[in-house]
Amino acid sequence: MNHTSDDENPDDMVVYGPRLAADIGGTLAKLVFFKKEDVPMMPDYVESDSDKLAHVPLPMKLDPKLSIESPELGGEMRFLRMPSANIPDFLKFVKSTQLHKSYGNTLDVTGGGAFKFEAAIGEQLNFQVTKHDEMQAMISGLNFLAHYVRREMFSYCGRTQTQTFHDVASLGGVFPYLLVNIGSGVSIIKVTARDQYERVSGTSLGGGMFWGLAKMLTGVKDFDHVKELSMAGNNAAVDLLVGDIYGQAYSKIGLGADVIASSFGKVASSLHDAPAYADADVIRSLLFMTANNIAQIAYLNAERYGVRNVFFAGNFLNRNPYLWDRFSYAMEFWSKGSMKALFLLHDGYLGALGAFIESSTLSYTCLLYTSDAADDRISVDLGGRR
Repeated sequence: MNHTSDDENPDDMVVYGPRLAADIGGTLAKLVFFKKEDVPMMPDYVESDSDKLAHVPLPMKLDPKLSIESPELGGEMRFLRMPSANIPDFLKFVKSTQLHKSYGNTLDVTGGGAFKFEAAIGEQLNFQVTKHDEMQAMISGLNFLAHYVRREMFSYCGRTQTQTFHDVASLGGVFPYLLVNIGSGVSIIKVTARDQYERVSGTSLGGGMFWGLAKMLTGVKDFDHVKELSMAGNNAAVDLLVGDIYGQAYSKIGLGADVIASSFGKVASSLHDAPAYADADVIRSLLFMTANNIAQIAYLNAERYGVRNVFFAGNFLNRNPYLWDRFSYAMEFWSKGSMKALFLLHDGYLGALGAFIESSTLSYTCLLYTSDAADDRISVDLGGRR
């Protein structure tokens, strides 16, 4: 790509042509493609990115919620995901419907699946796989979204349950920033310019830990069910709060009565041999424990490197306002209001989108824009304890 400066929209921004790109991870595969005409109905293991907060069953076709529209090019950039285990079946489906015929003969792929499925993609679709570095692809995807898609970046206020959208100008420029990418584990990447970045930290306390402990402690096997339970639970039933210890806030050091002093502390101090706790309360506590620790590590790195813009992304967030609230509250708490957690509508697709952008050949001079996703009004009772 050619760029005039790091925080300006260049006149010759290279965007995309009629092609496909994918980010194939160990659990999920994410696909980005440009759609000009109707496509065949997707099989039932393919998830569209509809807004699942309304608890509506996923449609068995692509949903336009996260589409990035381009009237000048006469189509939309579309997004879908599926379990990586279904990739072999999906390749057979694509071959049988000839869905891939209008997309050339190259598939741009990032993630471990670029290696694992390279032979199968070549055999089934006669595609050549072009591999993209995973970290570089994520950065390319975020930089593209930040500079060229309207109403993409936002902060979240749990007290009012509102999203506030930001552009480059309102942030005083995007660079430098930290990208906290939460997958099975967590990588924290410092980005100082479009092509200047380094991984500065990380933690194993990520989505994999959360999901593994959730399954072990509750037996729940469906992630959407876990999400629903987290919305219904009360972590104060299992967590030891400051108010439980002092009977009130510890105001001298700025700790409110509802601040968590010890995750699962009430379980540890229970006098019962085998106390029974509601799955929803356990899940809520796990969610808070995971998010609070990630946020504190992110804050410490932001403080160390003098960065004020901190983006949280990855499929772990999955358009979950509880996690937006946790990260927002934690960053505000630790930084005493000097830092703000930032989020992206397309937070789970940075790698796939980056691979797409990096391989593009068309020039584009206008800002793209999203469809319905940026206008959703998310309102849920966040409740619980901090």
